[in-house]
Amino acid sequence: MTRDLRLISIALFMWGIGEGLFFYFQPIYLQQLGADPVRIGAILGLAGVAAVVTHIPAGSVSDRIGSKSAIIASWVMGTVAAFLMFLAPSLVPFVAGLVIYYLTLFVMSPLSSYISNSRGDWTSARALTTAFSSFSLGLIIGPAVGGGLAESVGLRLVFAVSGVIFALSTLLVLRLDPQPISTEEDVQSAWRILRQPGMAPFLGLVLVSLLALSLSWPLTPNFLTNQRGISLGLLGALGSFNALGVVVLNLSLGRIRPKLGFVLAHVLVGLSIASLWMGSSVVWFGIGYFLAGGMRTAHALAIAQSEPLVSRRNLGLAFGMVETMNGSAMAIGPVIAGILYDMKPWLPFPVGLSMVTVTLILSLKLLPGGGQAKTTAGAPEVIPSLRRQ
Repeated sequence: MTRDLRLISIALFMWGIGEGLFFYFQPIYLQQLGADPVRIGAILGLAGVAAVVTHIPAGSVSDRIGSKSAIIASWVMGTVAAFLMFLAPSLVPFVAGLVIYYLTLFVMSPLSSYISNSRGDWTSARALTTAFSSFSLGLIIGPAVGGGLAESVGLRLVFAVSGVIFALSTLLVLRLDPQPISTEEDVQSAWRILRQPGMAPFLGLVLVSLLALSLSWPLTPNFLTNQRGISLGLLGALGSFNALGVVVLNLSLGRIRPKLGFVLAHVLVGLSIASLWMGSSVVWFGIGYFLAGGMRTAHALAIAQSEPLVSRRNLGLAFGMVETMNGSAMAIGPVIAGILYDMKPWLPFPVGLSMVTVTLILSLKLLPGGGQAKTTAGAPEVIPSLRRQ
């Protein structure tokens, strides 16, 4: 592992602790502030929209100004947002802070580009899944601690603790080495990237797949607390199980062919949905949360599979396009989930499971079967089957 990859992994680990303190309790806190299921879904969807509109511009800008600058900007912005959510006295200002926090997801394409360019002798898939596993290791610690804090001092104070941890993580990313910046002639437009062979159908598949995988997830905490009687402390422990699942699945599926890992992630998330829906004990809920880690693994593997479609000089923009698909799924999914939950609290699960089955079949048929392309100092090889599309 290179020095910069190690440094960004530690920073992500700390950020995972901070985000884990509150992430799994967001729908519960929104409910405490007076939002009903439909409004919760709409609020989370609005936050997802905030993420959608930033990815492609951020990826393009990072190719021109360097990934490090974009990473630092996001880290600072996320720290400020955490304190804004802590200081918010009611629903509307809290939502404003939440939207600002989700805006920091513009960092995903510059971050993925930085990680890929810092990978040394590793494959892109291994570097990405390993670095994001560090974030998930932090998420193992954060939810359990956050659940205990929430039960003892309330959810509001949890956001202040997160802000402090985010500030410490920011000090680490300031020490990252800058990477070479592409010249204006090197960088292509988003339209030209979209016209690369295989890119448009690949992005479409990523969108529907990530939407299917995440559809039942946004209101799962509400379902377990309201319909299954799960406490906040236990919900935090389940969140830690989810983060552990991300770590295990990232480190295991990240070392096999990206297509196979992506397909297996669908299978595991499908089992997760069934477990959370049909399960009647904490054991089943724990299994469901663990296997739900496949959602993040599928996300990382989708990014890795986009790399061979463009030159390394345009990785930020290409990754930004994949992140836009992920953000679109984040924007659409909670709205649909909120409507379904309002009709019947259990309804998001069978709908999500049906969609996962469809996208699993589509992934088997449409994704290329080749492995991660090896790169040299020049542009990476393009997966042959995508070239022919």
